[in-house]
Amino acid sequence: MENKELVLEDIYIERCNKETEELIEEELVTFLEKPITYLKSKSNEFIYIESPSLEDIKVDAISLELDDVFGVYNALLGFKVQKKHEEVIRSYFEKTLEADDPAKCGMMFNHDDGLWDINVAVNYIPGYKEDVTIEGALKLVTSLLENILDEVKNNK
Repeated sequence: MENKELVLEDIYIERCNKETEELIEEELVTFLEKPITYLKSKSNEFIYIESPSLEDIKVDAISLELDDVFGVYNALLGFKVQKKHEEVIRSYFEKTLEADDPAKCGMMFNHDDGLWDINVAVNYIPGYKEDVTIEGALKLVTSLLENILDEVKNNK
């Protein structure tokens, strides 16, 4: 799969309260230029990001937040890939994420929605640096998903 660029002009961004999921504020695309550490200073918030270009990687939206327990930045998303590809997906996360930490990734198939609920620690994606921007973190996540889709395609 060729790397698809996230189309920033079509992006929709919300800052939301973690506990209530209530909207705090809609943000402009320039918000993505903030460092990911923004989430440390606003640990009660998560960032919800939607874009039609995410559909290319079988995702409707991605949420980014700081995990209060493990202190890592998590990307939460629904991945529209069939359940039968579980081993390929798990194996890819296992060999790619740079940590021997149970918090690096969680995934569970949601039968109601027919997709994988995935929670992946951005800190353990190759290329992550502490000074990465929110946009940079988003690109790390989307690239990881593109690579998983390639693996699924190659294992058919």
